[in-house]
Amino acid sequence: MAERRVLALYAGLPGRLVTPSGEIESAIAKRPVEAPLRVEGDGLPGDAQVSPGHGGPDRALCLYPSEHLGHWEARTGGPVPAPAFGQNLTSAGVLEPEVAIGETWRIGAALVQVTQPRSPCHKVAARLGLPDLVADARATGFVGLHLRVLEPGELAAGDAIEPVERPEHGVTVADAVRARFARAADPRLIAAVLAAPELAAEWREKTAPRLARAA
Repeated sequence: MAERRVLALYAGLPGRLVTPSGEIESAIAKRPVEAPLRVEGDGLPGDAQVSPGHGGPDRALCLYPSEHLGHWEARTGGPVPAPAFGQNLTSAGVLEPEVAIGETWRIGAALVQVTQPRSPCHKVAARLGLPDLVADARATGFVGLHLRVLEPGELAAGDAIEPVERPEHGVTVADAVRARFARAADPRLIAAVLAAPELAAEWREKTAPRLARAA
């Protein structure tokens, strides 16, 4: 497994984002942060979310793998803006099929836990100019993930992402994506994802109806 590391750290306040339906308020265009920041249970200082349901303790930090950026650059035909997905952390060595829901990491002085996949929305699609981005991200699994903060502390670009504990259930971020979005619902997979105690409540609530329909 490749070494896991934070390549870049971002935070930002709301601004204006041009979408096909007009300008909207968004904090997706975050700015790089060079100095260490102390992350708390509700996220980073100087960082904000605009849309209802974004952020909160289960999504205090958003992480996006650098390994996926080449896919989006190929789609757009050139470099994508940073951070492309409005993430707080751009990582190396973190891939959705290899990361378990509930996995805990030490990043700098902070202890964090993986809670759910990122679910890209129309704002990311507008930022990259790709109307089908949401469907593409779900199909490829190039979605990123969210973290809750178990122990506040300072973290910074360049910090190692050090594994602390991995739950025995082994349900991965990629499993959670498939459970919610795959065209053919697998009841066993959905049940396994819903049984992961560390899964964020929002993801659980939106995935649970698929189990009833697949039964």
